[in-house]
Parts: sequence; C-alpha cells; structure tokens
Amino acid sequence: MFFDPQTKKLYAKDGTLIKKLHCPLKMHISQMQSHNSDLFCHQCDHTIINTANLTEKELQDIVRKNPEVCVSVSSQQKNVIIQNNLPDHFSI
Repeated sequence: MFFDPQTKKLYAKDGTLIKKLHCPLKMHISQMQSHNSDLFCHQCDHTIINTANLTEKELQDIVRKNPEVCVSVSSQQKNVIIQNNLPDHFSI
C-alpha cells in the first residue's frame, strides 16, 4: 500500500484509491484511547482501525463494507510506503 501524507490518500499497490483519511472533528491520534490494537474516539464513538497488521485485501474489504470506517496509518508501518505527490491513479 502507498500513503500520500499531503493528500491523506491511501492507495493499493495497483494505484487504486482505498481510502482518503479524514476526520470531520479534526481529532488527532494523541487524543484517542487505545482499544486492543486499534484506537477509540470518544468524540464520535468510533473505533479507528489500525492498518499496520492488515493486508491490502483485508483493508479493501473493510472499506468496501463500510466506506465511512475510520483508519490510521503510521510512517513506521512495514506494509505502507509513504510517498508524496501521488497522482489520483497510478501503476507501478
């Protein structure tokens, strides 16, 4: 997976968009409470899915079932490549 921190978009290896990360309440991860391997936001009562241990397919399935799901991405993740200025659709 690829993540563009400027646009906050997470892409699959084939360049298709998986999810644009956006919090309408402008909450920061530091304001979340740990909940198992995920985080929990008390402002909106949503669990924020930690993508670090998910495969690309697992995350795509989660987003497909619930497009409004909240997810987090970290620059330390081994399953995500951080890349600035990615086009809206690309191929490797």
